Amino acid sequence: MKFKFTPDKLMIGLFAVIMVVIPAVTIALPKAEKSENENRTLAKMPTLVDQRKLDKAENPKDVWNAIKWKYITNRDGNAFKDDFETFFCDHLVGRETWVKTCNTLQRLSGQREINGVYTEGDRMIQLFRGGDRESVDKSIAAINAFAAKFPDKQVSFMLAPTSQEIYGTKIPSYMGITSEKVFIEDTYKRLEGVTSIDCQSFITGHGGEYIFYRTDHHWTSLGAYYAYQSAAKTL
Repeated sequence: MKFKFTPDKLMIGLFAVIMVVIPAVTIALPKAEKSENENRTLAKMPTLVDQRKLDKAENPKDVWNAIKWKYITNRDGNAFKDDFETFFCDHLVGRETWVKTCNTLQRLSGQREINGVYTEGDRMIQLFRGGDRESVDKSIAAINAFAAKFPDKQVSFMLAPTSQEIYGTKIPSYMGITSEKVFIEDTYKRLEGVTSIDCQSFITGHGGEYIFYRTDHHWTSLGAYYAYQSAAKTL
C-alpha cells in the first residue's frame, strides 16, 4: 500500500516528536552543570530516595521508608513535580542553542547587560548586586560555628572580589551594582574567631595588569598568584 501524506499524519508525527522523542532525548543526553549563556547553575535531577537512610537499610521495609513519599505526592510547596519540571526545562534538548541565539540578538540590538553580565568593549563583567542575603547569613553562621568548634586552630577566610571591583568605574550607576569592597568588609566584621585575609587591596593594587579573563569571571594565573601572596601573609 502506497503511503499517502496528509495534514493529519503530519500533525500526528509532530505530536509524537514533541511528546515522545524530545523528552526521551532530553532525559538520555548527558547533563551540563552550568549554563555559560545564562551565567547560572542548572537544576539537578531530583532524587526520590533519602540516600542516608538507604545506605543504612537492612531490610525491604527500611528501603521502603527511604523513599521520599511525601516529597513525591506533595502538591504544594516543596514537591517532586515542581523540581522535575525545573530540571527538565533547564536541560531541554537544544535549549542552549536557543538561549545563545537570543543572547546574540540582544547584543546586536545594543543591550549591554545579559543575565547579570555587562559587556564593556572586549570585556565581560559579572555584576554584583548584594547576593542572596539568606545564603550569606547561613554561610557566615556556618563559618563562625566551625571556628567555635575548633578554638585552638587558626581558621582563615578569604572573600575574593570579582572583576567588577577593578573595572566598576566603567559600569553606569543606573545598573544598580553593589560595592564588593563594602560587602567584603561588612562580612569580615560579622566573623567571630576567624582570621580574615585581605585579598581586596592586594588585587586592586594590580588592577592595571591582566588578572581577570576578559570573557570569564575567573582569575588568570597571575591574578590567582597575587591572591595566593595575600593569603600567604596570613596563613
